[in-house]
Amino acid sequence: MSDHKTDASDIAHVQEDENMATEPITQHHRSRDVALELVDTVVAGDFTPEEERSTARRIDMVLMPTMFVTFALQYMDKACLTGSALFGILIDLHLVQM
Repeated sequence: MSDHKTDASDIAHVQEDENMATEPITQHHRSRDVALELVDTVVAGDFTPEEERSTARRIDMVLMPTMFVTFALQYMDKACLTGSALFGILIDLHLVQM
């Protein structure tokens, strides 16, 4: 990852966006995504394509199994709770009055 040097154009761009916050919102301003522009100008140039692929692969290798396990546990919990409600756990625990 290379060091990014802040230059005058980055500062002027941010100052321009701060000045726009006081202006009334028009259709032109709604179409701009200030956060995306900031990421494109400041962060996007810092990574090589190889680093991007490596980072995406690491995220996928951690995030996808975690999401799978989480969704599986949520599904099993919901199915068990539904089954137990059908067999009367709500009445047994006095969660509803009959």
